[in-house]
Amino acid sequence: LLERVDSKHSDSCFTPEGCPGCKELLVRALYWAGLIHDLGKVVLDCAFSSVYSGVRDAVLDEQMSYARAEEALLGFSHSLAGGYLAKHWRLGEDVVEAAVCHHDLALARRHVKLTSAVYLADWVCSGLGFGSTGELEKNAPDDPMLQTAYWKLGLTPQAGTMLMALGQKELKYAQAVVDAVYKGMNS
Repeated sequence: LLERVDSKHSDSCFTPEGCPGCKELLVRALYWAGLIHDLGKVVLDCAFSSVYSGVRDAVLDEQMSYARAEEALLGFSHSLAGGYLAKHWRLGEDVVEAAVCHHDLALARRHVKLTSAVYLADWVCSGLGFGSTGELEKNAPDDPMLQTAYWKLGLTPQAGTMLMALGQKELKYAQAVVDAVYKGMNS
């Protein structure tokens, strides 16, 4: 997993300009929550490497999400591990809650908008295949949790289409920058 994890997915889950319902949220919290929301995957892979290979197998072979496979094999998910790390690093209770609850918005209590923003950004990035770690589950536009995220953020379901288009545009721009830098390094 470590060789397949990069910062593209986490970095792209920081999208305040693409989330009009998030205007009052602090940029710091959005940045950190988006950046570390899946860090628990790396922690679990390092701490439980022999068991975590079974998680990866379940994700690929049985088309399960990482969260479901982790719960089945470890009894807890990367969300909880990432939240623990965020708490240990003192990133703030808002970031901790977003990390812990980003796959289950019903668990969020005090920082529901931040958690919903991370869920929505994760949904968009995963839907675009950006920074994927092999999950085959597809994002459904009628996903009840997605509808909840829209509602909590004051968005309409049409926002998903808009965010996907915006995300695609941003990814093309980011890829052009990376290609130019890479070309310059190899000249």
